[in-house]
Amino acid sequence: LFSVGMFASFSIAALLSPLVHLCRVSVQQAFLPSISRLEAAGDLRGMLELNSRGSVLAATLLYPMLAFAFVFSAEIVTIIYTSAYVAAAPVMRIYILGLIALVIEPATLMLLLRQGAFSMRLGVLALALSVTLSWTCASAGGLAGAAVGSVTAIYLEHVGALWRISRCTGIPWRHLQDWRSLGLLLVCAALAGVISWVLVRGVPAGFGPEARVAAGGVLLAVAYLALIVMCGLARDWRAAFEGLRRRQ
Repeated sequence: LFSVGMFASFSIAALLSPLVHLCRVSVQQAFLPSISRLEAAGDLRGMLELNSRGSVLAATLLYPMLAFAFVFSAEIVTIIYTSAYVAAAPVMRIYILGLIALVIEPATLMLLLRQGAFSMRLGVLALALSVTLSWTCASAGGLAGAAVGSVTAIYLEHVGALWRISRCTGIPWRHLQDWRSLGLLLVCAALAGVISWVLVRGVPAGFGPEARVAAGGVLLAVAYLALIVMCGLARDWRAAFEGLRRRQ
C-alpha cells in the first residue's frame, strides 16, 4: 500500500506514543499504592478521585508537550530525521489527537475491579476496528488516513473502559474524572501552541528549524504557565500533589 519511504515516515510519526505512555505510567505508579489501599478498603469513590488527580497531573505535563509537537511537527521531524521524512508531520498531528486521551489511565482501575476479561475483549474489538479503519482510510486518504484507525482505537478503548468502570462502581461518568480541569488544561495548551506558532512565524527562514523550535518552546512554556495561573489551575495541581502526600 505504501512505499518503504512512506512507511518510514509513518513509523516516525508513531514514536510519540511510547513517550506519552512512559510519562503517564510513571505518574500512575506514584499513585498506585494509595489507589490499591483504597480499593482494598472498599473506598471506590476515593480510588477514582485519586486516579482523577493523577490524570490532571499527567495532563498538566503532557498537554503542552503534545501542543508543542503538534505545532512544530514539521520542524521536529526535519531536525531529527532530515527533510526527507517531513511527510511524517501530518501523520504525527493525527496521532497527537489520539494521544490526548492517554492522560487518562483506566487500565489500573480495570485490573483492581477485576475486569481483565472485559479489557481483553475490548482490546480485540479495538484492534479489529483499528485495522479495518486504517486500511480503508489509507486507501482513500493516503499516509495520514492510516493513522485514523489507531486514533479511533484509543478512544474506543478509553470510552469502553470508563463506561465499564462507571457500571461496576455505580459512580456516574461525569464523576470519574475531573473533566473541567482536563478541558481547561487542553484549552490552555492549545492556546499556548497557537500563540507560540504565530509569534515564531516571524523568525526568518535563514535561522533554520532549530531556531524556530527553540523559540517556540520557550514561548509556549511561558504562555502555558501564564494561562494555567490565570485559570486557577495551578491551585488544582498543588492540591493533587498534597492529596497524594496525605494518602501515602
